[in-house]
Amino acid sequence: MLFIGGAYIHVDAQEKDFFDGGAIDEGFVEVVETMPEVLFEQYDNIIDIQTTALSGKGRASGGIEAYEYNEDGIMNIVNCEGTLTRIVYQEEAEQPGMEGVSSLYILTASSDKTSTDSTTEDGVTLNGCITWIDHLGMSNELVALSGSREGTYTGEGTYVCTSRTHGVGSGKFDGDSFETYSYKGEKGYSFTLIVRSKTQNGNSVQLQVNTSMFD
Repeated sequence: MLFIGGAYIHVDAQEKDFFDGGAIDEGFVEVVETMPEVLFEQYDNIIDIQTTALSGKGRASGGIEAYEYNEDGIMNIVNCEGTLTRIVYQEEAEQPGMEGVSSLYILTASSDKTSTDSTTEDGVTLNGCITWIDHLGMSNELVALSGSREGTYTGEGTYVCTSRTHGVGSGKFDGDSFETYSYKGEKGYSFTLIVRSKTQNGNSVQLQVNTSMFD
């Protein structure tokens, strides 16, 4: 048993398969990004784990974007950073000899706290996360959406998710975070998660996280 991110993570040496459809919470994401070897000990069907750091101004490589808008609609570009993690695993076969390989992707992003034009100067830093499965073929399967807000602003925030061809869902959050599995199983070539919030001075901040149909 490990204590990660304020929660206990149970590690049972290779006693179950990944991915069993369970929750992908903040504790799990932290383990994947900081101690991936734990997953090899816990699951016997993981083949590989790859993690790529993403960063940039406005639009980072990997499809992360962050902007701030004032009341007149004038936009300021905000630095952003994130991590793309790919977990390659052997899927359980419905019939003998029909095993397949799939990839679970976790794309996390945030506005850069250290930027000179960071959203934290106005009281808000936004974070967003999309988790999806890449099965054989072009279509991806959505697993979970989550996000959080840091800073002094405590009003209402919103999120919206779309695929390349249609809207997936949207919602509001009054606290400092949200997490939903309501759209689990949604299929699409790619997905976009947009998290929005006001700032202390009345501006609006937007963090946009885009997956790729080629992941």
